[in-house]
Amino acid sequence: MTRRPPHPARPRARSGRRAGGRGGALALACLALALATAAGGCATIPADRYGVTRVRIEGAEQMSPTSLKNCLATTGRAHAGFTLGIVTPGACGDPPFDADPPRLRLWAWPWAIWPTLDVVALERDRARIVRWYAARGFDHAKVADVRVDPPQAKQKDTIPATAPSPGCERRGEAEGCEAEVTFVVDEGPPTRIARMRVFGILALPPKLRGKLLDALPLHPGDRFDEALYDEGKAKMRDLLGRAGYAAAKVEGIVQIDRAARKAWVGYDVDPGPVCVFGEVRVEGARYLPTAPILGATLIKKGARYSFDEIVDAQRAIQALGAFAAVTVEPIIPKTGKVVDVRIRVTPARKQTFQLGIGVQGGELQTLTESISVPQWDVHLLGRYKHRNLFGGMRQLTLEERPRMIFQQAFPRPDRPRFGNTVRAELRQPGFVEPRTTLIVSAQHTFGPDPYDTFFRHRVDTEVALERAFFGGKLFTRVGLHNSLYRVPSGEHTFDGGPPPSNSVITFPEQIVRLDLRDDPQRPHGGAYFEVNAQEAGYFLPSSWDYVRLTTDARLYAPLPLGITLAGRFALGMLFVHHADAKLDPTSQLLGPRDYRLRGGGASSDRGFPPGRLGDGTDGGTRRWEASLELRVPVTKDVGVVLFQDMGDVSREPHFRFDYPQAAAGFGLRYFTIVGAIRLDFAWKIDRLQVLAAQDRRFVDLDAQGNPRGRGGKFVFNLSIGEAF
Repeated sequence: MTRRPPHPARPRARSGRRAGGRGGALALACLALALATAAGGCATIPADRYGVTRVRIEGAEQMSPTSLKNCLATTGRAHAGFTLGIVTPGACGDPPFDADPPRLRLWAWPWAIWPTLDVVALERDRARIVRWYAARGFDHAKVADVRVDPPQAKQKDTIPATAPSPGCERRGEAEGCEAEVTFVVDEGPPTRIARMRVFGILALPPKLRGKLLDALPLHPGDRFDEALYDEGKAKMRDLLGRAGYAAAKVEGIVQIDRAARKAWVGYDVDPGPVCVFGEVRVEGARYLPTAPILGATLIKKGARYSFDEIVDAQRAIQALGAFAAVTVEPIIPKTGKVVDVRIRVTPARKQTFQLGIGVQGGELQTLTESISVPQWDVHLLGRYKHRNLFGGMRQLTLEERPRMIFQQAFPRPDRPRFGNTVRAELRQPGFVEPRTTLIVSAQHTFGPDPYDTFFRHRVDTEVALERAFFGGKLFTRVGLHNSLYRVPSGEHTFDGGPPPSNSVITFPEQIVRLDLRDDPQRPHGGAYFEVNAQEAGYFLPSSWDYVRLTTDARLYAPLPLGITLAGRFALGMLFVHHADAKLDPTSQLLGPRDYRLRGGGASSDRGFPPGRLGDGTDGGTRRWEASLELRVPVTKDVGVVLFQDMGDVSREPHFRFDYPQAAAGFGLRYFTIVGAIRLDFAWKIDRLQVLAAQDRRFVDLDAQGNPRGRGGKFVFNLSIGEAF
């Protein structure tokens, strides 16, 4: 037989809702929930119907019962619960079809709608099951039986609305009865692919031919599956489009021998001509100029067509930051080889005003980096943004963030102290060339020092250029930065000593990031590398002449069951070549307070509080950090982590690798749209703290002269976002 099958469509289930009388306890529960939620009441079963509480599939051993149930009209009442693991069956007709991880079924919310039993739908579901199994390669599958409890519901799906004894137990005074449905399946043996052939690719370049064959998800000997067969056609069309064959067509034919349980699969490829780009048009720009949009695409008329260029152009236009939606689509010609491009944009509001409240925990954001600090704050946020200042798509952002700062948030918050951050930023896209952005920014921060108790003012200004390459994988930034550091008179450190001296630094800064991760928010595979370099003073006005270099390397290895093995190794070096004689001794030795190297905290060695790793909160000039994590998904939104961290911060002119200061622990993750909410528990490993013959670490003392340097043996960290 010859088959060109469509995917089975899922019909809509019938359901019933009735606002009527309720049992005493149930009515009270529903009333309370109705007042607390927007549900407005509890769902009920109509008095003359059966409400389906659950649908079961028996006999599904090779395929997923959940995938099959997603295609049925008969459905059970929705229950709260969660699926163990990150691989979950897709919608009807979407793979995976054989993955059925355990699901913990909990309870049904009182407002969850009751689907009602329909005997006609049951018979249609019989045919759907047979058709679904045939699409998965089981041509001999059948439904051996359909059971309904109570049994009489299978013969007639209605009950007398007012009958006092309908043959089943009513759920409420004026409600119908509950019912369970079980489909008993006999899967039978699967159909295997005996031969697979691909026609029409011999004239293509050998490398492209290899990619097309490697993209096919089915191979001889595999169980035939219609969805995977269609997926193979889509992948080949995509690869041909990326290679310039925009008008490529991929057809196919499948022949099935039901008796022999064999399938012969063929793909017929017509690549068509190698296409070139034609006209590029912008639609919907409204108040925004089109020149920066066209420039950001880097698409040149007459250049060889590639779908990768379309994807890259869409990313570059979105990066302009002025749009609510962007769609870049090729217009494939019916004849010829010229592909025009249509860009549809929806501009965001020209001017926006935002006011909000938030919490920031354990992290301090500077103009170019985020660091772990022993501070939490509750802040207001006021922001104004203009997306086309003076034309040219220039974006102006003004922001004020008044803060109530807690320098000890756990286990008991200390008395909050006031702080404030004011920031202004102007971004000019298309500076010098279409994808380079000019940034001019200024920020004034006032409040307690992140690692001490004295107040200080810090004013940062910067002029920088940003550019992304290779589809955003490579990011570069070059800037000139100036920072003024001022401590008001009368301030003291936590132990009553003098605060750091006032200072100024001016330095060029270079940042290079190479991001090869499969998902920046939740990486499962790939790598990430970053280098940050600063060169302060010398011929620029500065209280120091120094060179600061930090590097960060991260690797992610995918393991079975969605588990990820993640590793990180980072180095930091600060070379102070000259310091102003007016500076305090510590500043002369270690450089500017806010650019010294520190460790510990949620994004470093988690066995130490922020700033407490190695030589203490005054920081050091050498730092190394190493971490290893085993990330295990429990559900799609919840995960657990086992980790080990090591590292050191030293004032010595070399790295102290014999100071591992190791900690091990476990963590919990709850994944949200803003990142993972992370709680980590770490314990120091006594035998892996200092391997050197003599411990030369500095120890901070509190006001009573007691060591407060590195926290206890047990430390926990609460933050947002993965450790690395």
